Amino acid sequence: MGKRLRVGRATTAGLLAVLAAALPATPAEAQLQAVPVPGLSPPGSNDFACTPRDERPPVILVHGTLVDMTTSWGALAPLLVADGFCVFALDYGARGTAPVDTSADELAAFTRRVLAATGAEKVSFVGHSQGGLLARWTVRSRGLLDATQEIVGLAPSHHGTTQPLALLVTQLGCLSCADQAAGSAFLARANAAPEASPEIDHTVVTTIYDEVVTPPSSQALSGPTVGNVVLQDQCPANTSEHVAVLYDPVALAWIRHALLRGGPADPAARADCSGASLPQEVATPTPASTPGAAPAPAPAADPAVRLVLLPGTLRLTRAATIGVRVRCEGPSGARCVSLVRLRRGERILGTVRASIPTGDDRVVRMRVTRSGRTLLRNSPEAGVRVVLRATTASGSPRVATQATTLRRG
Repeated sequence: MGKRLRVGRATTAGLLAVLAAALPATPAEAQLQAVPVPGLSPPGSNDFACTPRDERPPVILVHGTLVDMTTSWGALAPLLVADGFCVFALDYGARGTAPVDTSADELAAFTRRVLAATGAEKVSFVGHSQGGLLARWTVRSRGLLDATQEIVGLAPSHHGTTQPLALLVTQLGCLSCADQAAGSAFLARANAAPEASPEIDHTVVTTIYDEVVTPPSSQALSGPTVGNVVLQDQCPANTSEHVAVLYDPVALAWIRHALLRGGPADPAARADCSGASLPQEVATPTPASTPGAAPAPAPAADPAVRLVLLPGTLRLTRAATIGVRVRCEGPSGARCVSLVRLRRGERILGTVRASIPTGDDRVVRMRVTRSGRTLLRNSPEAGVRVVLRATTASGSPRVATQATTLRRG
């Protein structure tokens, strides 16, 4: 363990030493351009002719501060390509040293270029360090919620860092370092509720040996569509730190687990501490569900609100939308703020966010993806068996799942 920790400290200190030697004292604008960016795409990435699979949206890799796409994604990019993803990566903000909000313009433009080139309806993001924070801020501030399926943060600076060296590097011209200092005005905006938008999935992969984004516990997000994974919870011998985690096989396996399962990472999945295989889901009893059956009730002692999916056949309109009837149960005056998702196996066919007061029932409408429309076109008249899932954000998270049938209107 000690040897890996010494390597981690040397890596972090080395990055700072190189930056300090390369950057002049003033002006800041010149400093930001002092260290050249290779501009070499990670293996297998940035093929804009790539055709994504419906259940595997394109993945955009977002590097961290003081680094670039070339050095960050040499291990993960080819793994995702082998998994069947179209993979894209970019360099932004003079090695990520520009203000985070400025870099958001670059990431948003790149994302729209990927969407246009691939014809995909959604993308997913994997961001290291600042890259996780930047992806989350870009999605919520640049109108990309409807075009995003998941954000995976690898040692992300979601709540900033207490690392004193952040202030030193800020003085050398790293304006994003000031944004990422714990308590900054930018972070107050970025983390305004809800910090993890319930319209999309969020995964956070953290190592307790992180010496850059401190304390490591600050990297976690809260919300009903969040999976927070700490490498050492299951693999205590893993000593990867902030930089080494980019090439750690266990960390990369958790990223792939999140992207491949069609939802945030499941921290309870059984990890392979060698990194040779993906975390394996642990089977848990689920309420029996048949068309028309009522979902299992919440425990009597739990007063949390709960969104109930009401039985009924789902019909696809010519506008490619369906209506889902739901009811909010719970204490008077509360609300169900929930993500309602339609899926078939691993395919996510539609997602909608609902906000409904307790005691009310209503129809919420969601747009069905190309994958769902294809299933209907190729299915018999009897329709397609699908599963509806609702996760409620208010109170203790409660989940209602119901099997039903999706038919053409």
